[in-house]
Amino acid sequence: GECILFETAGICPITRCAKGLLNGPCGGCFDGKCEVPIDVRDDNGKVIQTLDQDCAWYMIYDRLKRASKINLFRKYRPPKKRAISGSPRQL
Repeated sequence: GECILFETAGICPITRCAKGLLNGPCGGCFDGKCEVPIDVRDDNGKVIQTLDQDCAWYMIYDRLKRASKINLFRKYRPPKKRAISGSPRQL
């Protein structure tokens, strides 16, 4: 996989960032919240609640800063290889 947890203070930007970004926050966050909301659905798939989600990169920044490892935040990472990701496979 492309896990980089040792560089992002244990927070996976691939799964926590709605856009899967590897190099910091996009321009779509405000007050530490992501522009992409989370829809909570019932058993029938109906949206029952929409929640704001924390920006993964704001969380990573805060955690790295507290650990005095902010230099890792500034590190460039190549873009995610989209070809190796895809929809779940069938059994």
